[in-house]
Amino acid sequence: MKSIAVSVFLLAACAWSQAQVPMDSKPASTNVMGSQYPRLSPDLSASFRLKAPDAQKMQIHVGGADYDM
Repeated sequence: MKSIAVSVFLLAACAWSQAQVPMDSKPASTNVMGSQYPRLSPDLSASFRLKAPDAQKMQIHVGGADYDM
């Protein structure tokens, strides 16, 4: 169940573009000092960034299946 929730979160976050990060979001209190991501909004939604400049492929794992992004 927990892995499904994490997978859904990752899927939603991947679809969320940088331009759509709410202005009222704040860095999570558990972030490494000085890190701006992940960010939490007042509605408890989260946004994060993934930096992989040399990545050839991205997949997410949801409900036992892998999906190409």
